[in-house]
Amino acid sequence: MFDVKTYNAISNWGLKLFKRDPNYQVNQSDNPDAYITRSVDLHHAKFPSNLKVIGRAGVGYNNLPLEKLAQHGIVAYNTPGSNHNAVKELVIALLIATSRHLFQAIEYTRKNVTGDVSLDPKSDAKLRGTEIKGKTLGVIGVGNVGSSVANAAANLGMKVYAYDPYLTSDAAWKLSPQVTRVKTVDQAIRGMDYVTVHIPKNKANSDFISADKIAELKQGAYLFNYSRLGIVDNHAVEKALDDHHLRFYATDFGDPSLAKYNGNQVIVTPHIGGSTVEGEGNGAYMAARDIKTFLNTGNVDRALNCPDLQLKFTTKSRLSILAKSDAKLLATLTDQLKGLGKLVSAKNQFADYLLVNLKSPLSSSALDKLKQIPGVRRVRLIKR
Repeated sequence: MFDVKTYNAISNWGLKLFKRDPNYQVNQSDNPDAYITRSVDLHHAKFPSNLKVIGRAGVGYNNLPLEKLAQHGIVAYNTPGSNHNAVKELVIALLIATSRHLFQAIEYTRKNVTGDVSLDPKSDAKLRGTEIKGKTLGVIGVGNVGSSVANAAANLGMKVYAYDPYLTSDAAWKLSPQVTRVKTVDQAIRGMDYVTVHIPKNKANSDFISADKIAELKQGAYLFNYSRLGIVDNHAVEKALDDHHLRFYATDFGDPSLAKYNGNQVIVTPHIGGSTVEGEGNGAYMAARDIKTFLNTGNVDRALNCPDLQLKFTTKSRLSILAKSDAKLLATLTDQLKGLGKLVSAKNQFADYLLVNLKSPLSSSALDKLKQIPGVRRVRLIKR
């Protein structure tokens, strides 16, 4: 019996995978086998000894201390692509809403419910927006979200330019032929009417959209940040807005520096980019599926802190061994285990990982000896 502990509100789309399985129970133990989470920060958490895997029902994983988890023998997953459509729809909605001054128009009618700007030339001029068809859009980062935004904008008649130096061949196939790929970030920024950013947050790209890059934008451009807080230098945005170089800024991440602006220049949404019934449901389902696969078989695919490794489960039991990333240790383990059955291994910067389909049962004393090897972080005996 495996126990799964939930943090945050987790969609039943994922929880039902556990509840329908007699080998799983949810929130019945303080020493669970798995966590399924959304945004709870685990950097300072103390992890129970039985915890083997964490599934983050969402794309971002800056709330997960990957190295610390690996040291505790805990495998971590996120769910890339689970909410890409939700974010895409919100960005496209804001492209249109801000261009047509919808928020200002709603405020106008709130104060004057029978208002008609055709009879009010002064207000008509203020609320007269522009169409996005034919306008230029630079998309920085064309993974799951960025490619969806680029394709949708192209279908609406925008001239779309996409930049991503890490674009995989699979991701490239997702891009519409109407989208122009460019080789430098400047080509996706310079002279654009709109720019939207969809890149992951890491140490290398803090304030990636800097004052220098914002200066390259077309006078009166619109900038959108629906990736992560810190990707865009908000102080540079503030200056660009004050200098009337930047027409509008929309972001999913609040910042005190933006508090002074009203809806005419800045829209801040409260981190709702992926918050739809479908997006959260997809994330919960993917996280639950990954947790079950790992607990049931030890197979790993797309983990954040453990190398991918699969072995068809053809015997009654198998060993799963997670160890620190060390070539000598991996060689030692391989040598000790090679006679026990079919063995596969993999390594990355976080860990070495081994699976062994056991030809015959392994004694508890043999398991204990493996656990005592320096650098071995977790040993599991998995039975079918």
